[in-house]
Amino acid sequence: MKYYKVLRSGGKSTYGDFSKWILPSKDGKPGRWMPTLKGEIKCGVNGYHLIFADFLKDHLGEEIYEAEGRGDSDESNGTIAFRQARLIRKLPWDGQLAIEFACQCVEHVLYLWKRKRKHPGDDLAEYTIEVVRRWWQGKECLRKLEAVASACWRAGWGIGGLLARDGAPWVIASRVIAEAQDLQANDAVDHLDPEGAWARGDTTLLEKIRATYYAAWMAERHWQSQHLCKMLGIEDPF
Repeated sequence: MKYYKVLRSGGKSTYGDFSKWILPSKDGKPGRWMPTLKGEIKCGVNGYHLIFADFLKDHLGEEIYEAEGRGDSDESNGTIAFRQARLIRKLPWDGQLAIEFACQCVEHVLYLWKRKRKHPGDDLAEYTIEVVRRWWQGKECLRKLEAVASACWRAGWGIGGLLARDGAPWVIASRVIAEAQDLQANDAVDHLDPEGAWARGDTTLLEKIRATYYAAWMAERHWQSQHLCKMLGIEDPF
């Protein structure tokens, strides 16, 4: 089983459980094993925490490493804590790839926006994605990025406004992919009239709405996870 670790630049811990991890060597050898921990190993409490491939998208950060653990372990919500762990190799992940992942996740739900537009020929969405890509490539000015962001918010295309931002790329990507999941899920239940079902207290229909929403939400999540693993070169992630 392969696991992964998301860290800040230079191998610094994201959540502060350990100040710095021992990095793989420049010649490709895995990093040394981290010191053996004492006490009970428990997720969120004590242990070297690693991530399963299909939960990577929920923990985006500056650097991503393939990792392994040994000794006692405890698993919870897509993470697993070990008594010892080490980093195997750094994956090809950076701010540019994070933004590209976000752009492709937006493109995956773009049909929802186009379907609801009064003017099908409106190219605001495509133009926004183009400007975002150019901005992160250093080929566009901040003023234009801010302009398309404002246009997106005015038009009611929130995911475009979230994408067209200047900030930490992994934070932008995290917010965008979460919004994409919600867009797919909300679209799946729109025809079921959730507000009307809630007003009437129709418990049977409300159960159907919840199940439909969750199925669509999970389907989009699965696509995102698979796509991220493909971009990172992770084979057979699930």
